[in-house]
Amino acid sequence: MDKLTKYRQIIRRLIADYREYLPTGQETEVMSVIDVLEDHYLLVEVGWQRNRRIYHVIAHVRIKNGKFWVEEDWTKRGLIADLLSVGVPATDIVQATQPAYLRDLTEIGQLQAQANDMTFTP
Repeated sequence: MDKLTKYRQIIRRLIADYREYLPTGQETEVMSVIDVLEDHYLLVEVGWQRNRRIYHVIAHVRIKNGKFWVEEDWTKRGLIADLLSVGVPATDIVQATQPAYLRDLTEIGQLQAQANDMTFTP
């Protein structure tokens, strides 16, 4: 199985797991939005609470240039942690919620730096 196919399966499974886990209110629902042509994967809450319209992007991940770009993440566990736990290397995850000049300072940025600094010694 090629990397892109594997990554598509991973993110679909994670989005489905989150959707199942998140509570749905009387007038709200959590739904997944999957764009297979552009590789966007979203988890969205829509509906009403009292007289107020609810439209909230809980999570948005896209696959771009062979990497996961985490565009939005309001999940409890954290998509980055979940991606790492299923074996995605830190070097294939971009925390797009941070500007490029700050990404190296984030936890995932530190993991990426460590992965890039590793040298093979027999």
